[in-house]
Parts: sequence; structure tokens; C-alpha cells
Amino acid sequence: KKKKKKVAMSGYASSSSKPAVHADLWYLDLAKFVGLGVLGLCATASFVIAMLWPMSDEDWSKLRFPLSIEDAKSLGLVLGRFKEDFFLRTIAAHASIYLYLQSFAIPGTVFVNLLAGALFGMTVGFPLCLLYNTVGSVVLYMLSWMLGDRIVARFFNERLQQLRKFVQQYKDSLVTKMIFMRVMPFTPNWFLNVACAQLNVPVRDFSIGVGIGLIPYNFLSCKAGLVLSELTSRDQIIDSRTTLWLLLIALTGLFGPALAKRFVKMD
Repeated sequence: KKKKKKVAMSGYASSSSKPAVHADLWYLDLAKFVGLGVLGLCATASFVIAMLWPMSDEDWSKLRFPLSIEDAKSLGLVLGRFKEDFFLRTIAAHASIYLYLQSFAIPGTVFVNLLAGALFGMTVGFPLCLLYNTVGSVVLYMLSWMLGDRIVARFFNERLQQLRKFVQQYKDSLVTKMIFMRVMPFTPNWFLNVACAQLNVPVRDFSIGVGIGLIPYNFLSCKAGLVLSELTSRDQIIDSRTTLWLLLIALTGLFGPALAKRFVKMD
């Protein structure tokens, strides 16, 4: 049997590398995760159908999950008409889809962010997306804590050890470092969500890192939704200039203090 472990709430548990118990049985945990994902998909689909039930047959035939900008435009038009009469139902359907995607590390939240900006505007859409992103990330963190140790050790062990060194090095200022890692445009957020549970990063610190660090991503993608009809490619959601600025901010936050201390010592 696997040894019971305790979720780190506020203090850091030891992050020394230990082999997973019965590591060769990783496929059992993967099967459980996939099973939960299928159950979650069925529950989410049933809920969305219930929320959108009053929709006209014509609009029902146009419903598609957005896999491209054109899909997002089409879905935005359909849901925009539905929202006029069923605002709360639209929010509930949008929330359930977002939370499912984020909780199971499924790509596509950028298009759901676009829809939030197009349907609800920045005042409502942006804080909702930030909330969904944070809650969904915490759910994935908990799933990783329950099922992920053998899976991560099997498929991502090298990357996990690299992140372990980072966590140990910056343990005293980890919240700040995690925020700037999230700001960086190329950071694989799904991996951070999964790995932080394995490294005993406290849920409180993890949540703060997600909630603050993903503000730029959620703000920019929701803002792009305001002009959804004018977008022609995914690259226009966050342009190269903005990406460079976010990268500069993230690198400054991650390595600036250490460089400053080094220069002070040299002086």
C-alpha cells in the first residue's frame, strides 16, 4: 500500500528526493486519473447541456468547442444571443467548462478566456477567469497530490528534480519566485500545478502564486476577447512585443535580486 501523506498547508515539508512506493505501478494511478477525467467530462457535459437547454435548435446545431479563433468567433455569436435572455446560465456553463479544462490540464482555456471577454466584458470576465484559473489549478494540485507521485516520477522526473533544486534554493522567498515564474510567457503552468504538489509547496503559497502570477495572461486574453471579431490568428491574443515585456519582467523578478546581491558583495 502507498504511504499516506499530508498536504502542506503553510509550512514546508522536507523536499528531499524519495523513490515512489511501487513506482512500477504508475499505470494504475494514470488509469484513476483518466477515469476521473472521463467522469468529470460526463458531469461537465451534462451540466452544460442543462444550462443551455433553452437554446434554440438552430443555435444548438452551431455549438462547437472552440479549437481555433474562427470557432471562438462562431461560439461567441451563439452564446452572445443566448446571454441576452439567460445571463446566469451562460456564466454557469462557461465556468464549468473552464474549471474542467484547468482541473485536468486540458489545453483550450485561452479560447474560453476570449469568450469571457467577448461575452461578459472586462469588469466581469477578467476576475471570473482569474478565479476559475486559480481554483482549477488548486484542483489539479490536489489530484497530483493524491495520484501524481508515481506518474510524475515516471514521465517528468528530470524536470521535477530541476524544480526541486529551485524550490530548495529560494525557499524563503518562494511565493515571489513562483509569481514571476507564472508571469513568464513560456512557463508550462500545467507542470507547475502538478509538480508543486510533489514538492510540498504549501497550498496557500501555491494559490497566491497562481492568483497573482496569472493576472497578465488572464487580463490580456480577456481583453483580446473584446475585439474577438477582429482577430485572425492566435498570435494576436498576446503579441510578440507584450510577450517580450512579460519575459523581461519575469526574468528581472527571478534573477534580479540575486544579481543585485552579487554586485553588492563585489563592491
